[in-house]
Amino acid sequence: MNDALYDDGMQVRREVLGDEHVDRAIANTTAFTEPFQDFITRYAWGDIWSRPGLSRAERSIIALTVLAALQHEGELAMHVRAALRNGLTPEQIEFTQDSVSFLIRHYTREAGVRSLERQVGTICRKQARRIVEGKVEKLVVTREVVQEMLGGIKVRVDTEIAARTKHAGVVVGLAWTPTGGDILFIEAMKMKGKGEFRITGQIQEVMRESMQAAFSWVRAHAEQLKIDDDFFTKYDLHIHVPAGAIPKDGPSAGVTIVTALVSLLTDKKVRPQMAMTGEITLSGNVLPIGGVKEKFLAAKRAGVKDIIFPAENQQNVEEDVLPEQMEGVNVHYVASIEEVLEIALPQSPAEAREDAETREQVLADAPK
Repeated sequence: MNDALYDDGMQVRREVLGDEHVDRAIANTTAFTEPFQDFITRYAWGDIWSRPGLSRAERSIIALTVLAALQHEGELAMHVRAALRNGLTPEQIEFTQDSVSFLIRHYTREAGVRSLERQVGTICRKQARRIVEGKVEKLVVTREVVQEMLGGIKVRVDTEIAARTKHAGVVVGLAWTPTGGDILFIEAMKMKGKGEFRITGQIQEVMRESMQAAFSWVRAHAEQLKIDDDFFTKYDLHIHVPAGAIPKDGPSAGVTIVTALVSLLTDKKVRPQMAMTGEITLSGNVLPIGGVKEKFLAAKRAGVKDIIFPAENQQNVEEDVLPEQMEGVNVHYVASIEEVLEIALPQSPAEAREDAETREQVLADAPK
């Protein structure tokens, strides 16, 4: 970007937003990742809507220091989107840190802030309407205000994982997306039949090959896994990847598919709040994958506490994920499918009971 243009833009933002907002935003970038620092210092808050790879903390800073500030100034018609032109002043609306975190967790799912921008704009427009109707008191946006203005909670990813993994054969994978990353449910089901293997969901060719490789590995190790060898001639297996409108591809779901099949066939439910990523070979090795940071942040946004990564990606995790982002998450590095199964599935009835209690606690603690 041309330095003179950048300097002119920064001066405009200081005049509109005030030195306090700009200085606070810049000061807060030192502890954050490179995409976020670039956004604040070089892109002038113009291209952030589609930038991937932002953590929840970074999006909170953006919302508090940029989005809400932009919402306050009606004269920005030449500089921001129409959704931001609400004519409010800082004396008329205030977003608390807690309300922004609540918005991000339960009303947005993408890794950028485009959806967050829309939700903040909706709240501001409703406040503008209240003022027109004569309710001129300042609105302090809390969790209760968010639910009142946006309706009930829209995204319950953390409880979704707990609820869906109550069944054997359901495992959470991790996927890279253009907006940063997302979790991916893999479901397996068995039924009486003639040994057919069915795959559904909008699956592309590479992922289909991963499913075939996973099935072959499980069948070849049936005795080791204590699966009746006659099973594969008397039953059909069906693997499904929900959210069918979204195309899915890429060589990183092998470990997830194997775990789903073994979970189903051994009737062991996957550990609660766990997600995984990694490709496999027919000999049982786990291969490295890409999009490490995006997948890690997607898992953390979803409330995942344990993540399985290929051993060869350990350096990527250590380089790309900040220590504060690692807090509350256990990362397991694996080199073989056997290691994956040992970590992902309970190894005793006592562990299975403990997992069930944890899962029920997550569901009980969820906001209503």
